[in-house]
Amino acid sequence: MSAGLRSRWALLAVAATTALAAFYARGVSVDSGVLDYLPDDVPAVREWRASLQRFDAFDSWLVGLEEPGASLSVDGLRHVDAVTRSLEALKSSGVLAVRSVTNVETLREAADGSIDSNLLVTALPTDASGLDALKRRIVADREVYGALVSRDLKGYALVVRADPRKDPAALARLIERTVQAGRGPLGAHYLGAPFFAAVPLQHVVARLPWILPLFLLLLGGIFLAGTRRPGRVVLVLGGAGLSLVWWLALMRGLGRSVSPSSAPLALGWFALAGTLLAGLGDRSTRPLAWPRPGRVLLCLAAVAAGAVLLAHARPLSTPGEVFSAHDEVGRSLAFFDDRFGGSDFLQIDFKGDLTDPAVAARLLRLSDLLEGSRGFADVRSVAQLLAFLNHGFGDVSRVPTSRAALANLWFFLEGNGDVRNLVTDRHDEAMVMVRIPSRPPEGTAALVAAANAAVAGSALQGVAATAERLQAIARTSGLDLEPTRVSAVLAAATRAPSPPENAAIGAQVVSRLRSILASPDSPYQPSEDDWRGLAPVLADGSGDVAGRIRTAAAAMPGLGATGLAPKFVDMVVARERDLRLSVRSQRLAEGLVPSWSAAPEAFRQRAAGAVADLIDPQREGGSATIVVSGLQVVAGAIGASTLSHLWRDLVWILGLGVLSLFFGLRRGVLGLLVAATATALTLIGCRAAGVELDAGSATFYLLPALLGVCTWPSRRGSRSFLLALGAAMATLLFTGAPPVTRVAAVAFAGLVSVALVAWFLGSRGEPTA
Repeated sequence: MSAGLRSRWALLAVAATTALAAFYARGVSVDSGVLDYLPDDVPAVREWRASLQRFDAFDSWLVGLEEPGASLSVDGLRHVDAVTRSLEALKSSGVLAVRSVTNVETLREAADGSIDSNLLVTALPTDASGLDALKRRIVADREVYGALVSRDLKGYALVVRADPRKDPAALARLIERTVQAGRGPLGAHYLGAPFFAAVPLQHVVARLPWILPLFLLLLGGIFLAGTRRPGRVVLVLGGAGLSLVWWLALMRGLGRSVSPSSAPLALGWFALAGTLLAGLGDRSTRPLAWPRPGRVLLCLAAVAAGAVLLAHARPLSTPGEVFSAHDEVGRSLAFFDDRFGGSDFLQIDFKGDLTDPAVAARLLRLSDLLEGSRGFADVRSVAQLLAFLNHGFGDVSRVPTSRAALANLWFFLEGNGDVRNLVTDRHDEAMVMVRIPSRPPEGTAALVAAANAAVAGSALQGVAATAERLQAIARTSGLDLEPTRVSAVLAAATRAPSPPENAAIGAQVVSRLRSILASPDSPYQPSEDDWRGLAPVLADGSGDVAGRIRTAAAAMPGLGATGLAPKFVDMVVARERDLRLSVRSQRLAEGLVPSWSAAPEAFRQRAAGAVADLIDPQREGGSATIVVSGLQVVAGAIGASTLSHLWRDLVWILGLGVLSLFFGLRRGVLGLLVAATATALTLIGCRAAGVELDAGSATFYLLPALLGVCTWPSRRGSRSFLLALGAAMATLLFTGAPPVTRVAAVAFAGLVSVALVAWFLGSRGEPTA
């Protein structure tokens, strides 16, 4: 068989296998790569990620809408409602639920003290009076004010729960299109990893019509200028492009997906294939020679400087660091920082038996202390809902001390979507969400210290702990309690009430209990004769109250005939105890401020609840495992892991490069020197240009090491290809998205460094013996 015929058969075989590889590569999976940059080998990061996945936190995204005017408006609410309904209609596409001010169901106390769960907005306001009434309802609702509507009433937050089985990137794009179509004059902002991951791609696609031609022009033009052989340019670029088909097939065969984190692999594969093809048959190659000692020393000095820079690098990890303050992500972070007090969260993982009143009460104390800590804009925990429910059922804003009473509260919360992200179904773990700014003025370390101080304080009960808790509750309402007033109130709470005080409390207990027992929900409505025997027992409240109530109930002839005496007695005993505690704690709490009626309602309820906990403390215990975490907390660990992996991979590549010594001492040594020097120059050049290291660009620093070791470009064609590819990659600098511009800068510096260092070491060397 002639050589020409063999060549044709070889080309046919390559074409056939490439076609098969292309067909096979069609099945490669595509991943948005949202969580790819979170290392699994760091315990703190792994535990944080696992806890958020248990609470579906990664599947809860935020859409922010901003009023163009002064505050809440009729037109703005109409567009918020339109967007909410449009997103709800995407259930089949992956939007499981949407919560906004226009569709949220809130827990509210009715006039008779019962708890109602109704829509906050039953009908959209159409005039100024309706709008003012809605504003008052929003401000009075702790679950909405500061969470779904900003405290300045200029911003709205929509909480979107996504189906984890759907592609997050595609769903994020669909949500953005839907919001854009219905938002009207409202500004739109998006918070969540899938939205952030889409921003670089959006920048690239928007500029692709002119970046792509420029990319190809630079790649082909510079390569042609270096080789002056058009046929070779077409062959090399075509072959390198086809190699990507093989790379995709390999990715599928290995069970890997294509994602942003695999981009360095694709570029490395393309660069490696192009460099090899460009060097084949290049007759411009000069014999390898040892470079002059001075050049070697310069390279070694550069390697040392690069190693020092890498050792002291601090990789960027949080969205506020990775993205620009002026792009879409930066503007979204600023919106939530300005309107809602923060765009990031501390997540406090609280593990314990939350059916135990002592444990649940500790969670409430922790929530109160966190709310009063400086730098925390909003705190959400399931204990706040428990305390609110108990205020409706038991007249005191606290966690009840009996398991049965607490079990009733948990039963009421079953099926409530608001607690999905706050507590597990088994009530053995809770998540406290603490909103913090993307760039905390006092630094993340100060916020973590404050959170840990609250964790330590939540374990304490008694006068001193209650005083600190009351001050924290007051700060959330903009109040500053006088220490002397607090001390006087708490001292009185630790003493038995005086006879006049007990009489006043008893009178209120009788009056309020009489109203309760007269309602249709009461198992028995006592007559006037019945009250003459029951009222003195309730008013006194001393001794064996339950036994005395049972004796009084036995003297009620009408009650005995119904057969409801046991149920009636249990109800009266429980209500008498709760009312007596409620009345006394509120009477004492009134001494905390000069004008009790002028204080915010939320403060009055919560302050009375804290005093009630001092009067009737939980049993000792409340043991729980509490861990303060969050992206800003583990950012240092993520950065350290990124740096560690980069060092490890560089060592592996250079270590494998030692094997090339077996194929020729000069080639092996020079290849290692080129790889190390080019990597160091890439680090030095990027640092000089102000290009920081982040998880997305870190792997691109491996390119010069890989190319230097595998294909030491002693040939002019190989160097020309690397220079051309580096210049073409520089076009991505015009995208304006920092994650992309960092990648472009590192790729440009790495590819050009390999070519220049190879030329520097190979030119005018000492002749080979």
